[in-house]
Amino acid sequence: MKALLATAIALMLAVRGASSQTELPSAFTDGMTRTKIEFAMPAGFTPSTIAENPHMNYEYAIQCDTSDIEIRYATRPLDKLIDSYKKSLTDSTRKMVNPDQPNSYVTIDAAVTYNISDKIISKVSLGKEFAQRCFNADGGSLTWSTPRKEFGLDHKLCMTLCTYKYRIGLAFIFFLGDDADVISQLAAREDVSRSFRFVEESAKQQME
Repeated sequence: MKALLATAIALMLAVRGASSQTELPSAFTDGMTRTKIEFAMPAGFTPSTIAENPHMNYEYAIQCDTSDIEIRYATRPLDKLIDSYKKSLTDSTRKMVNPDQPNSYVTIDAAVTYNISDKIISKVSLGKEFAQRCFNADGGSLTWSTPRKEFGLDHKLCMTLCTYKYRIGLAFIFFLGDDADVISQLAAREDVSRSFRFVEESAKQQME
């Protein structure tokens, strides 16, 4: 009995230790809460350090265990901007443009991809049905670019997946590497591309 108890305690401590090693930073979890995003660590990746740069702040990064591919995650919640806009409607001294418009999300997406890029190679919009089915999103885009040195470091290519949800905000996944085929193969994995997606809303929530 004592041996079984000791084994159980050891297993509990091991599990607790493993979970603390993979604990997500508060800036990342706070952003996900405000943007109603859920994250699931894909298989074969390890948490990586964040590279400070002047072009795009991001909250979390992971490194592929079998190839030189880094994936970075960022949220851009709009709750505070929307609140400020609502207050400006009753204050004649404040003038604000409504941030919750379809073109606002496209503008933010474009600003981010141009900020991090030396050259945009291609950019395509995600279809509404595809964005909803795969990411519980209202829209988004996929951009290939050559990243600025400060953002990409030693990586030659960046594939940016942007998704957004009206009244909520935007989510970005940056795939950094040197080989477009390797990046594409990893991104095609469901546990990778869908590792960062908006929480699915109930029918009641959608009507509110």
